[in-house]
Parts: sequence; structure tokens; C-alpha cells
Amino acid sequence: MVCVSLVAMVAPGAHSGYPLMALPIKHVIGIADTAGALIAVWLTAEAVIRRIRPCGDISRAALLDVLRWAVVSLGALGMLAGYGYSGLGLVPLIAWFAAIVALIVVLYRSARLPYLSSIWGPWRVGHG
Repeated sequence: MVCVSLVAMVAPGAHSGYPLMALPIKHVIGIADTAGALIAVWLTAEAVIRRIRPCGDISRAALLDVLRWAVVSLGALGMLAGYGYSGLGLVPLIAWFAAIVALIVVLYRSARLPYLSSIWGPWRVGHG
């Protein structure tokens, strides 16, 4: 993602007033940037879910799973709308923002769970 961001900053026409589709390099960089961000969200949630599920916190794992699907799918739809492939309007943008906020809140509230600490291990389950 660092490389994509660097290329985006130095790409020709990066700060011009041309439409995005008129600049093929900028178009590809935008897609890679958005895809990388959505993959990062997916993998972050996946790592937390994999630590939570074996400890029996099924409801929190399911909530995180739903929220990551919402963020990634609405983000992908928003990317398509941003490039003019569909006219989705403002509702998906608001839903995407709400899903991101909810995901951040759930991840933040999960951060202090004992089974997400760095000293936790499967051998410690049930041992105080």
C-alpha cells in the first residue's frame, strides 16, 4: 500500500481537474488503493475473529463477520459508483460509513478481552 500511495502522489495528473477515467494510470492506482484498503479491513477483522471464535465468544465473532462483509461489500459498491459504473446515490455511502464506525467500535471494545492479549495462548484457557 505504501508503494501504491507513493505512485499515486507522483503520477502525472494526480492533482489535475481531469475526470478519473481520462487518466488510466490514476484509474488503476485508485482501484489498487481501494482494493488494498478493503483487503486490510478484511484481514484485520479475520485475525480478531480467529482469536475470538475458539474462546466461545460466538456472538462477537458473528458481529465482526457481518460488519466486515458490510464494510467490504459497500466499499466495493462505492468504488464502482465512484468510477461511474452505477448511480447508487447517497444511501450506500451513509451505510458504509455507519458500518465502518460500528466495526471500529466493536474492535475497540474487543481490544481489552483477555483472549486478545499478547500473553494469551490456547494452553491458558481455563487457567485463571
